[in-house]
Amino acid sequence: MPKLVLTAFFLSLATTLTACGTSTPPAGPVVETEPGDHDAGAPDAGNAGNAGPAVDAGFPLSHAVRVIVEPNGNDGAEIVAAIKSAKRTVHLTMYLFTDDDVKNALIERARAGVEVKVVLNKTFPGNAFDQSALFTALERGGVKVAWASAGFTFTHAKALLIDGVVGWFMTMNFASSSPSTNREYLVVDSEPADISEAEAIFAADYANTPITPSGPLLVAPNNAQPLMMQLVNGAVRTVDVQAEAFSDRFVTDALLAAKARGVVVRILVANDSTPSSAQTTMLGLLKAGNIQLRSVGDSASGGTAASPYNHAKALVVDGVRAYVGSANFTTNSLRYNRELGVMIGNLEAVNTVAATFAGDFARGKAL
Repeated sequence: MPKLVLTAFFLSLATTLTACGTSTPPAGPVVETEPGDHDAGAPDAGNAGNAGPAVDAGFPLSHAVRVIVEPNGNDGAEIVAAIKSAKRTVHLTMYLFTDDDVKNALIERARAGVEVKVVLNKTFPGNAFDQSALFTALERGGVKVAWASAGFTFTHAKALLIDGVVGWFMTMNFASSSPSTNREYLVVDSEPADISEAEAIFAADYANTPITPSGPLLVAPNNAQPLMMQLVNGAVRTVDVQAEAFSDRFVTDALLAAKARGVVVRILVANDSTPSSAQTTMLGLLKAGNIQLRSVGDSASGGTAASPYNHAKALVVDGVRAYVGSANFTTNSLRYNRELGVMIGNLEAVNTVAATFAGDFARGKAL
């Protein structure tokens, strides 16, 4: 069974990944289209045998948070209400954006004198989407819009900041169907350190300038892979992973190591009839390690409120710590995209994710 080996070389690699302070990720991911919102993942099986980034002991957890689970019958009305509540600033980073209600709310706030700025993802796998018309419509409505940096494979983050005091860090795109047909988690965060870091990242990304994130958030490509591994490596009893896509070798090895030391590991992925070759390889390794694997939900084109498409990205450890964010469990997502997520220590919020996972896992089919 593969083990994580902390040699001097890989400690150097970790330093590069987590503290390089650049918005330009390592070169060369080969893009494979994932299901659903056309996220992307690299062919992660090529990492086999590498030690991966170093993992430090201890990391900050966010407590002033709550989690909203979709679908909940509100069809995303919470997002529109949050935008309309803004008095000073609305700062948004979004991967895929097709929701007219959200667009109109942003324009209404801009016309009311609120500073509304948007960082909008520009490129998609296979040129599946073109957001130029949205860019123009927002600009004409008074919203200040910037295309995301080409230094990332994709700006896949889904983050909304209101008045510099509240942040929404989401698995959910602003697509009209997402809150009604997808399983999504929305973290509503008022932790000052989280908001301060997120605002600094937004300002840098809007200006297309480098930044070295230094706060508690999980941020790709800077610290996402080590933090994900660290969360798993700290598990004593249980690890539950809910993912649209799963194919990172380093996270796979961390889960196998957890299983070997007696941790109960469960993984729930999207119901995908054409998974990437990297996902097939990694799930094969996990299955060989006797880890419980299930898929759940209808396909991306057929999700319903009763059987939502599994677009979630979450990890729960020992029922007391959790990750929720935009990053899938793929190397491309963790090391080449701009992604944002929250490391949660609030027990009520953790329980919300854990209970949702448990229900979805119970409905899933074994792989």
